[in-house]
Amino acid sequence: MISSAQGELVIRNALAHTIPLEKYKTCGWRARLEKQERLMRYNKIMAVLLAVLLAGICPAHAEEGSLADFDLEQLTNTRIYASSTMLAHIHSENELMLSYSYMTMSMDGNRDGSKDISDREVVDVMGSYGYMSVPSDMDMDMYMFHMMYAPSNDLTLILMSSYQKKEMNVHPRMGADFTTRSEGWSDTLLAANFVLKRKDTDLGEHEYGMQAGLSLPTGSIKEQDFLPMIGKEAKLPYPMQQGSGTFDPVLAGMYSYMGSHWYTGVRGQIKFRPFGGNSEGYRLGREVSLSGWFNYSLTDRMSLYTQLDVRRLGDMHGRDDDLNFMMSPTADHTIRKQRNVDLSLGVNYLLPVSSLQSALLTLEVLRPVYEHFGGPQLRTQLKTNIGLQVVF
Repeated sequence: MISSAQGELVIRNALAHTIPLEKYKTCGWRARLEKQERLMRYNKIMAVLLAVLLAGICPAHAEEGSLADFDLEQLTNTRIYASSTMLAHIHSENELMLSYSYMTMSMDGNRDGSKDISDREVVDVMGSYGYMSVPSDMDMDMYMFHMMYAPSNDLTLILMSSYQKKEMNVHPRMGADFTTRSEGWSDTLLAANFVLKRKDTDLGEHEYGMQAGLSLPTGSIKEQDFLPMIGKEAKLPYPMQQGSGTFDPVLAGMYSYMGSHWYTGVRGQIKFRPFGGNSEGYRLGREVSLSGWFNYSLTDRMSLYTQLDVRRLGDMHGRDDDLNFMMSPTADHTIRKQRNVDLSLGVNYLLPVSSLQSALLTLEVLRPVYEHFGGPQLRTQLKTNIGLQVVF
């Protein structure tokens, strides 16, 4: 058994690349080592991209193809301010947009309602919960792909999916901590954005729109991994699955206002779950969300934005009979509802690529400002996002 002090020394040495990670594969510090190494690699990527973005703050002069060359109509068409609200995009006729983004989410510690609780409280057989295990932290990497095409100025078609990697560290009531992993494609969204009304003013353009779509159940709901508590492979709990298993209609309303140097708007969405249970006997709760954003252009190539997201997830209906709901809070179908408020800050940088209509690089950081759960669930600590979108 490695002591706490020895473990910290292992991590420091590993981060200095003096001790190979493989040497410690069998010890309890492996998960922490891997997490620290991923964080270091990601920080290096973020640092390089941030340097590129900051290089645009003080340009020597306005380059060809920069924002300084665009009039209001071109700014409206390119939507260079709207990267924080991808699904609110309306493109010009015959435009094709491709986007790739890499998002990380880190979760750590548990909360019931709006109160933080310890792992020991959750697994205490004499306590209020009495679960046999509890997740202590979880990391998720998402590789997101978007494609948007506008057959007309008032209609934009959307295809969106992502590849997800999830890793959860689990603390059992008895025995050593262990880690479970899953990865695969998420559900896929097919949608269309419609313009309902546009109104031009001397200062900018008002735009009212709506979105109608359908989420397709392309994500797996049968992910398994080895569980030391039972000594064999078994189905993973709900948060470790990749999809919903159901066809889910999506309906949204949008309003935006674009000025010469700023862009603001609001978007409300409902994801319905009306078509009964999936093949495993349950359906997830209805999702309702509201987002508001404000983007401001700092230079001829760079803009900053902030966004506030409010989300409510309803109760799950039914349950997966392969999951023992007392094994872990993540397997308990009765406590899945939650309410969240997240605040994000981001920066956009318009790349000087003359062969494209626009190429936009985005860097975003998101932190929760409010979380309320229907039972013990992991708290979100931080989300980060690096994205690139190109318009042809």
